[in-house]
Amino acid sequence: MNLTSLPLFQGLTAPTLTAMREHGALHQHAFEKGSVIFHTGDVVHELGIVLSGRVILSSIGPGETFAETYAFCRAPLMVDAVSAQESEVLFLDLDVVQDCPICSGQWAGTIQSNLLKVFARKNLTLSQRIFC
Repeated sequence: MNLTSLPLFQGLTAPTLTAMREHGALHQHAFEKGSVIFHTGDVVHELGIVLSGRVILSSIGPGETFAETYAFCRAPLMVDAVSAQESEVLFLDLDVVQDCPICSGQWAGTIQSNLLKVFARKNLTLSQRIFC
């Protein structure tokens, strides 16, 4: 999957994503079907991006983020995040994005702006569900 085509990473380059990995802002993990990625009640500082497979919170598929609100607000999860099939998940550590002085000038602003757009799109989707 071309990460720079995902909404969260728009405006970033492949070398920038490599730098993010080197600074610990991004890391990847594979999960077997049925693996619990996050537990109800967990307080997380990372959001996940499904690279392949499917994660169930509300059926999160490739290219979509999950747990971003919980990670951003440091609020306990109200649901489990479970791998519905073999899945590869890329995690974005918001502590690094928000607190790394070296990173902030390079890509943190772009990530924060893109994250705001992700929040807004999900908010619109939830509003449409309420009114339909």
